[in-house]
Amino acid sequence: MLKPLAKSLYKRAKSAYYTHQAMKYFEQKTQNYLAIHKHLSPLPESAKQEALEFWSPLLSKHRLEHTLSWHTIIYNSNRFCPTHKAYLDNAFYYLTLLPYLNTQGYAKALADKNYADMLFTSYNRPATIAKRVNGSYYVLDSTGDLACSSIDSPLESSLPRLRHKLITKQDFFALLRSSAPCVIKPTRASETGSGNNIRLLDSSLDNDELESLLSHYPSDFIVQDKIKQHPFLSALNPTSINTIRVVSLLYENHFSILACTLLVGEDGLTSNGGHFRIGIDRDSGLLRDFIIKGKGEPIDALPNAKDQSYKAAPIPSFQELLAMTKAMHSLLPHFGLIGWDFTIDSNGNPLFIEINPDVPGCEIMEQLNEPMFKNHQEIIALACNHRT
Repeated sequence: MLKPLAKSLYKRAKSAYYTHQAMKYFEQKTQNYLAIHKHLSPLPESAKQEALEFWSPLLSKHRLEHTLSWHTIIYNSNRFCPTHKAYLDNAFYYLTLLPYLNTQGYAKALADKNYADMLFTSYNRPATIAKRVNGSYYVLDSTGDLACSSIDSPLESSLPRLRHKLITKQDFFALLRSSAPCVIKPTRASETGSGNNIRLLDSSLDNDELESLLSHYPSDFIVQDKIKQHPFLSALNPTSINTIRVVSLLYENHFSILACTLLVGEDGLTSNGGHFRIGIDRDSGLLRDFIIKGKGEPIDALPNAKDQSYKAAPIPSFQELLAMTKAMHSLLPHFGLIGWDFTIDSNGNPLFIEINPDVPGCEIMEQLNEPMFKNHQEIIALACNHRT
């Protein structure tokens, strides 16, 4: 009798401690966003009252100030839709909404970039040259020329399939040199994000230099072809692969695109290191008429853009990209909410880069667009009831 009670009390105490520590983190993060604005304008009283009326039945009283801080951040960043009651604060989004919509136990594994080849075999993506998983080196093999392929089994399909084929480390080094220029990046969700540790490799590297390079990757990684992006995107900043982040919702038999943004780099290979962000109109593919830098600093123009034509032209193949998102999301039904990163390749086709099922962020998306759940406010209430 006492043992189940003790377990229950321990579980509650552990959950309360975790929530307390998480709130400290999100409150500090919120202060960092507020500090970006040197002249912070207060949230209009009418917008404040509307937000309080919506959120007061859903959140505890001490949480409302945190929520209002996020409404203030968005009011100072978002020129498209500066006020709306359904804007989310970061703590509610990560601690309540995401666990309600996504099966958390699967998120870290499926966010691993080394599995994208197997999950999305038929979709346009950068070609994989080689990878390291759990200490072993592999290439992708679609011929079925593996030791197990000789087994005559009724469960074996005659259709070609992608498999991982083991290679030696020396073969891996030779393959890298013959395939250069190529890109290496870590794959585990805990080691990626914001363009972390992504490097361009060239054919001049000898074995000692490659050994030294691999010391920067203590666990898993993938090596892919260098992406050739569409001239529309290259003209915004030629040194980085400029990407389109899409957040999609699959909920109770209904699919929706919640928000889209364009991420443009400055220095380096990637665009997602916190450089320049522009909202995208979902219907037209046109960019919104304002830009933020990093976590919300407004700027007038992209510093490295070739010209200003991007302000009037839609992103190429944007509707095809959204259709591709819908088709790919159906392959991951355990996740109601996913963040997707795409670019447009040199042939004008959407090119899938990676998924973010564990932490598809909300902060930047809502600073550049309208509320992600503007048309799904019932889900906000359901997530609160599910938590309690």
